[in-house]
Amino acid sequence: MMENSRNGTLTRLEEHLLPGRTPLLNKISELQTEISQLQEAVVSHTVVDQAIGVVITLGGLHPEQGFQVLREVSQHTNTKLRQVSD
Repeated sequence: MMENSRNGTLTRLEEHLLPGRTPLLNKISELQTEISQLQEAVVSHTVVDQAIGVVITLGGLHPEQGFQVLREVSQHTNTKLRQVSD
């Protein structure tokens, strides 16, 4: 099968060659998108956890306080928590 190099979805040619499979191909595309989002979430969660560890170590805080510090910085600077944690 040929793939569109931009987003991995099947081309119109393939949809023409596989009549009746469009719903299945759409579901595959949706699942691929979901997998990518979940993989990114796992990485983001790890980065945030590491940042919390740094904050609690340097500040002598409890883990809940470390998260609260990061969250407050995120909110007051209008920056995503992941970016604050990087």
